[in-house]
Amino acid sequence: MVKLQRAFVTAVLFSIFIFTNAFFVDNKRTADSQTDTLNILLSVLTEYVLNRRTEVNTRITKNEQRINLVLQKQAELERKINEHASTTGKPSLLTNDEISDSYVPSRSCADILPDRFSGDDGIYSITPLNVTPFEVYCLADPLGGCGWTLVWRRNAMNTEFNRTWEEYQNGFGALTDNFFIGLDKLYVLTNAEAQQLRIGTKYGENNWEFEIFEEFAIGSVRTQYEVFVKSGNNKSSIFQRLGRRARFFTKDLESSWGNEECAKVMGVGWWYSDDCKTYLKSRPYYMYINSPTYMVIRPKSCDNKG
Repeated sequence: MVKLQRAFVTAVLFSIFIFTNAFFVDNKRTADSQTDTLNILLSVLTEYVLNRRTEVNTRITKNEQRINLVLQKQAELERKINEHASTTGKPSLLTNDEISDSYVPSRSCADILPDRFSGDDGIYSITPLNVTPFEVYCLADPLGGCGWTLVWRRNAMNTEFNRTWEEYQNGFGALTDNFFIGLDKLYVLTNAEAQQLRIGTKYGENNWEFEIFEEFAIGSVRTQYEVFVKSGNNKSSIFQRLGRRARFFTKDLESSWGNEECAKVMGVGWWYSDDCKTYLKSRPYYMYINSPTYMVIRPKSCDNKG
């Protein structure tokens, strides 16, 4: 009987030892697992912070530049107030005319985004010479130059650009979507200052074709917005997106040149030259003219900026 009791006690003690050992082993594994998980989270967080650091620094730099610009304008106003006070012998507020003289409106996106650190792409208001302010979409130059003004954006082949003469004169669409700035505004912008033009055309499956024109301008309505271009480094193509001295045609325009037939067949208003008539039955040309396209302009003087 004593032997049986001793054997029972021994078995119980052994079971307790096994259970205790297993308990501590499981706890150790759980602790190790939690440590591994914590290390992974720390690694992910560290990588995220490092990746965002450059972006955060860039935005801080942009904000600092904007603040400095505001402070400069404020200092200029204070200087004029002090000059006025010293001249008249008494402090006085600036007149509305004097305040207006101290403010120089942005004539184009190049003034708003003089370099890639000065702001983000987006909608801004510009005031070309002798024109009421209007909104445009500005794009920062990824290469560091001054900004571009969007004048045409077509995102897909559709009927949104099969418009009338009046619609093309006034402009149409949304600044953030399919859009044309309007022939009248484009005339003002290209005649106020010599402009560069960049055209991107997505022709084919995923083949972007880029054309750069060193000089670009259009005439007034009296010339049917005749286009003047000087080519830069253009990629060779079987078609020409923009020909020299072509006039603008829409589906409803009646003219002595007769190129409105091209607008009717192609389904889009454009600067059609006489060559367009040779492509009226060309399916590839129709696809090209109606391909996703964007056009941006900026002052030619941007090339002279460091």
